[in-house]
Amino acid sequence: MFFSINRNDIKLALVALAAIFTSLATAPAAAQEANDGLPGEWLSRYASPRAVGLGGASVAIADEAQASLWNPAGLSWLRRNELQVTSVRLFDDTAINGLAFARPSSSMPSLGLNILNLKSGEFERTNDLNESLGTFDEGDLVMSLTVAQALSPDWSLGANLKLARQSVEDFSGSGFGFDLGVMGRLTDGLMIGASALNLGGPTITLREKDESYATELRGGLAYTMLEGRSVTTAEVGHRDGPGVQPRVGTEFWIQSLALRVGYYIDNVAAGFSYRFRNGLQFDYGMA
Repeated sequence: MFFSINRNDIKLALVALAAIFTSLATAPAAAQEANDGLPGEWLSRYASPRAVGLGGASVAIADEAQASLWNPAGLSWLRRNELQVTSVRLFDDTAINGLAFARPSSSMPSLGLNILNLKSGEFERTNDLNESLGTFDEGDLVMSLTVAQALSPDWSLGANLKLARQSVEDFSGSGFGFDLGVMGRLTDGLMIGASALNLGGPTITLREKDESYATELRGGLAYTMLEGRSVTTAEVGHRDGPGVQPRVGTEFWIQSLALRVGYYIDNVAAGFSYRFRNGLQFDYGMA
């Protein structure tokens, strides 16, 4: 079912996005002093290879299967079914592997599934005297089911229901959470996107203490030029701990090759893609 959206609705959307940016800009400075080690930190920092090359700024151009993790509304903008497999190498033999599937629809709700698995290497366990007691590892798993609906040719809404599970040594726990997102086209080439992630959890209890993923707000714009061959995107995110985090990136296609550069959480990022004639696409990004 489709709904019409008039200019007043667009103005309201702009006011809402402006409110998000205002709340991000006025976040307490004390919240920006803490970083890393927070529950769900690995998921908040995660980005697909293409998104990494864009500096992680993809809330307004969530046009790949895995992008529903940071804006579920983007699922409605895909043109065909998509299967995406990713692998990220971190440090100390730690890696994140992902599998995503998207089934977009113009009339029925679009559906998507994301699975992310973080697996660490072996870490040394010691006692108070710094004596070795063997090793241990950590594992994190997130499964996300996405539903998105196009409200009109220019606007869409989406939601994620996600399950997070964590295991450390012999302890493990799991919890549920929700994400909400909106995407819209303001003018030809200008897109707007916003999302609220980790609403109501997930909250995980490994031993005694409950630890909840911090709620995260993201808002951004993307502008496409040169008949779709170039896109520049920028966004601002905020969550308790790191505080405000700006992201910006640009992409340029030369026939089947795309080059990207961006700014991602205090680091310069870059990447490229190559699109094969049979529809396969290889993406690489680093930061």
